[in-house]
Amino acid sequence: MGGLRFRLLVGRLTADDPEAQQRKKGALEVLRLLDEHLAERTYFVGDHYSIADIAIYGYTHLADEAGIDLQQYGNLRAWFLRAEQQPGYIEDVEPYGANAAPGPGRSLYDAVES
Repeated sequence: MGGLRFRLLVGRLTADDPEAQQRKKGALEVLRLLDEHLAERTYFVGDHYSIADIAIYGYTHLADEAGIDLQQYGNLRAWFLRAEQQPGYIEDVEPYGANAAPGPGRSLYDAVES
């Protein structure tokens, strides 16, 4: 999901591209499994919010930006609300920088001396 979102937002793929369609198909299966897992649980591991929830939230809550409709995933959407109520939750998401666009670009690793 994260890879699909990234590639669509920076123009490396279009929604009609076969690779994008394949990535979306995989993302939909992951969302189905996550939603199913949350049918009988409040959080992904144990009874409390954990690093597992933080990690999964980061990749799933912006799925709509990858062209994925989250309406059918009621358990997951309810979990998003629980995650967003956690102390220290920050809603701000920084956009990708210009170096993420297609083309040669520059990486921060280019500046690191060997």
